[in-house]
Amino acid sequence: MVWDLKIEKAGTYFLWGRVLAPTSGDDSFFVRVLPDLSAAAERSAWSTGVHKDWQWTPVCLNKEKKPAALQLPAGTVRLEISTREDGTKIDRLFITDDPTARPE
Repeated sequence: MVWDLKIEKAGTYFLWGRVLAPTSGDDSFFVRVLPDLSAAAERSAWSTGVHKDWQWTPVCLNKEKKPAALQLPAGTVRLEISTREDGTKIDRLFITDDPTARPE
C-alpha cells in the first residue's frame, strides 16, 4: 500500500494502524517513509502484536516498545506499508503530531 501524504507543517508525527493480527506468525508489516520522493530509504519492521479483533496499534519500528517518532518535512511524503507476514491485515490509518492523541 502506498500513500502520498500532504504534510502542512514540518515536525514530529506518530502513526497508528487499525490491524488484525491473528497469530504470532501473522503480526507484522514492513514500513517505509520517504520524505524525499527521489531518495531511497530502508524499510523497517512493524511488529503489531497479536490482535484477534480489529484494534488500533501505534507503529513501533524494529522491535522498539514506544511509538516511532517520524520526523516529516512539509510537503509530500510517501508512506509505504507492505506485507511481511501474509495473515496480518490493516484497514485504517491515523497520523497525528500530538503524541498523546489516540484514534477512536
